[in-house]
Amino acid sequence: MRSNRLLVCLVLSVMLVSGCSAAGTPSPLLPASTPTSALAHPSPTKIAATIVPDPKHLPSTETALGASLTPALTPRTGRIIFSSNRDGGYRIYSMEADGSQQTLLVDFALPTNITALKVSPDGTRLAFVVDEGSNDNGPIRNIYAVGDSSSQAIKITEDSPANNYSPSWSSDSKRIAYDSNISDPHNLDNENIYVVNADGTGRLQLTNHTRRNASPAWSPDGKHIAFYSYRDGNWEIYIMGTTGSDQRRLTTDLKAHRTLLYWSPDSTKLLFWAAPGGKPDLYVLDISDSSQARLTNDAIDEKYPAWSPDGARVAYVSKRDGNDEIYLVNADGTRQTRLTNNLMIDSAPTWSPDGKQIAFTSGVTIDANNKASGNAEVYVVNADGATQINLTKNPAGDAIITWLP
Repeated sequence: MRSNRLLVCLVLSVMLVSGCSAAGTPSPLLPASTPTSALAHPSPTKIAATIVPDPKHLPSTETALGASLTPALTPRTGRIIFSSNRDGGYRIYSMEADGSQQTLLVDFALPTNITALKVSPDGTRLAFVVDEGSNDNGPIRNIYAVGDSSSQAIKITEDSPANNYSPSWSSDSKRIAYDSNISDPHNLDNENIYVVNADGTGRLQLTNHTRRNASPAWSPDGKHIAFYSYRDGNWEIYIMGTTGSDQRRLTTDLKAHRTLLYWSPDSTKLLFWAAPGGKPDLYVLDISDSSQARLTNDAIDEKYPAWSPDGARVAYVSKRDGNDEIYLVNADGTRQTRLTNNLMIDSAPTWSPDGKQIAFTSGVTIDANNKASGNAEVYVVNADGATQINLTKNPAGDAIITWLP
């Protein structure tokens, strides 16, 4: 039986997931060139992780034993990517939207923990964060990417005891924005925003402040990167160009914690949660005039939002009825609807590409003494609340989910 500590870590991990933007046209990795203003970066390193081919994705001509295999991460609309510790340590798997064809996608030589998982907009690449230990200031994390012809995971962040986190793909699937305290790994106050090519080359620092800058989010139209900054002594939302130009503050006295930012599909609004009254509620920020609209207004935590593909609705998690459940609300704050109703913790809602279903994690309970029991599974529910199904049905922990666009 797994320890309560593992279960609590799993619950915290599933809460870090966020959705993908709309699909684009597949394109090759950027050439290994370094912009003039980019920081020096050693050659990207590869770890003992391999992409395990899904037989359904192999070319029809590849039939001989030992023939070269194509990476499993090929465009396949509606397929779900998730992490699981079913084979010891967290590995990355894929499955069909009905739970069938559960396939090992990325395998590690050593047990590890994956705390974020992002599919590129064109569905051909995958970025994820791996916990690699800790120092006196907190966790050591690095970001890896797979999907190139080498069939190996490339470490795209600097080899150092830093906390590299919050990967966000560019709309053309060629670059990744992230936050890091690489300039001083023992001081989180020096956390800044960086961009790197998807093959690990050409790292560019976009912000340069001694107070924290974090949680970058690349707009679906590719024009802006939104982020949180503590440069004014309070977490506020900023926006900038994709090379770090025109940094502009959008909020004042936000009273938000550093979480994640979520662009609307049309790149005109940002969804976030803040707690001006002490408990988190959901807000929508219009980037054209910095106006805010409050979507929820309850005395209970409401968090982990996800835009529907058409931008008309938002799925989120609320404890208003005594337990974390999945809810829906229209983008204007009307028609709040409860989708799930059980005794387990439901979290990390993510929409199917067609907007008809929502995948989420469930299966763990935490009692009044913070003791966890059960195991996390991946579920799916229709957007009208009907037909809730356990997809993974595995005694291990399954979490960190996202759909292929």
